[in-house]
Amino acid sequence: MRMFFYKITAILLCVIMFSSCSKKEITAPDDKFNNIDRVGMEQDNDKVRSSGTNKLVIWGHDPVWDMLKEPVKKKFSNLELEIVDSGGDITNDFMNRAAAGNVPDVVLLKAEFKSMGKFHYVDVLDDLFKPPYNAEEIIGCFTETQLSFVRSPDGKKLNGLPMMQHPSVAYYRKDILEKYGFPTDPDELGKFMEQPGNWIEIGKELKKNDHWIAQWYTEPMDIFYRNRGFYDISFKYLRNNPDAAKVLYATRAVKENELASSLGIWENSGQEAIRSGKMAMVYLGCWGEEKLKQWAPDTKGLWRVTKLPFGANAFDGFHVLGIPKDSKFKKEAWEIIKMAVETQKKVIESKINEKSDFLGGQQAEKLYSELRKKLPEVYFTPLESKLEGIFNIEVQNYYGFAYNDMDDFEAAKYIEERIYETYRKELNILKNYVANRR
Repeated sequence: MRMFFYKITAILLCVIMFSSCSKKEITAPDDKFNNIDRVGMEQDNDKVRSSGTNKLVIWGHDPVWDMLKEPVKKKFSNLELEIVDSGGDITNDFMNRAAAGNVPDVVLLKAEFKSMGKFHYVDVLDDLFKPPYNAEEIIGCFTETQLSFVRSPDGKKLNGLPMMQHPSVAYYRKDILEKYGFPTDPDELGKFMEQPGNWIEIGKELKKNDHWIAQWYTEPMDIFYRNRGFYDISFKYLRNNPDAAKVLYATRAVKENELASSLGIWENSGQEAIRSGKMAMVYLGCWGEEKLKQWAPDTKGLWRVTKLPFGANAFDGFHVLGIPKDSKFKKEAWEIIKMAVETQKKVIESKINEKSDFLGGQQAEKLYSELRKKLPEVYFTPLESKLEGIFNIEVQNYYGFAYNDMDDFEAAKYIEERIYETYRKELNILKNYVANRR
C-alpha cells in the first residue's frame, strides 16, 4: 500500500510540475541550447558525447568558470571544460533531456528561477550526501540559508552545492536625498526606511521635483518578496503576518500617491532616468554597482548603498551546482564544483575591505557581508510560478481599490485564502509527500 501511495504521488507531482508547460515544452528540448555560445568547444553536445573525448560539460554560466580553466587543466590534465550558457531558465529543457539520458556533467541552476522547487521532487540529480561525494564532510562550510535551497524537504538528500548569495540592496543618490533633507548616511537611511511611512515620505517629497524612488506600483512587494517562497518547509504560509500587512500598506500608498515612475531600469528610458538623476533610488543585487557604472559612468561618487526598505532581507542572484545522475565524470565533477564554490568565496572575501570610488569611498562589501548573514531560509515548491500569478493579481486588486472594505491585515488573510482555495489539492499532495518521506 505504501509503495502504491508513492507511485500515485509521483504521478501527481509530475502533473503539478508540468501542467503549466505547453505541449511543445514537454515533448521537445528548448532550442536555446542549439544556438548558444560555447567556450572553445564543438557546437553539438551529442557529438561531444559520441566522440569519446574527455570533455566535461557544464550547463550554465558563472564568472568562476573562467577562473577555473587553468586550475582544472592542472588538476585534470586530460580533461577539458565545455561551458554551455543558455542565459535563462534551463529547468524544463534539462528535465526533458534527463529523461533521455542526454545531460551535462554539471548543471548550474539559478535560484531566482525557483527551479529547486521542482528538482526536490524528481530524481534527476545525484545525492551529494552519498558516495563518492560524502558532502557531510563539508556541510559545515555553508550557512543554513544556503542549505535551505539544496536540501530536499525531508532533509535526507542534498541536490547540489550552493554558491554564495548576492544580497539585494538599495542604491541611492546621496546628493539628491541630501538636497531634500533626508538621511544620507547608509546606516541612518537604512534604519529610517524600515518604516514604510518614511519611505513613502521620501517618495512624495522627491516626486515634487521629478525624482523617483519606485519604478512600478508593485515596488514594495518586489522589494520585500524578491526570491522568497510562499511556504516554509512545513507548508506554513508566509505572507499573512504584520510584515505582509506593512508591505500591502506601502504598495497601496504608492498607488494612492502615484509614486511610481513607470520607468523600467532595464530599458533605455529607465537608464536615461538614472543618468539624469530622475531615478534617485534603485533596488538590485549587490552586483548592481557594476550596472550603474555601465549605465551612468558620469555619476561616479554620487551613489551610496544601504539595506532594503521595510526591514526586507532578500537575495538577487544565487547559483546552485548539481551533478546529474547520468554524469559521465562524477568524481571530476565533484572536485570541480567544490573548486568553484571555494574560488567564488575567496574572491568575494578578498574584497571585504575595498573602498568603492563609484560609491564615494564606501566599503560596500562589508555591508553585503553583513546582509548575507541575515538572509532567510527559503523553500520553493514546484508551484511557485502559479502561486506568484494569483498573488500578483490579488495584490493588484488591492492597490486598485477592489478591496475597499478591507484593511491591510484582512487583505493579507484574504489573499492567503484565495491561494489555498485555488491550489488546495496540489498543496496537500506536496505536503503529504514530504510528510510520508520523513
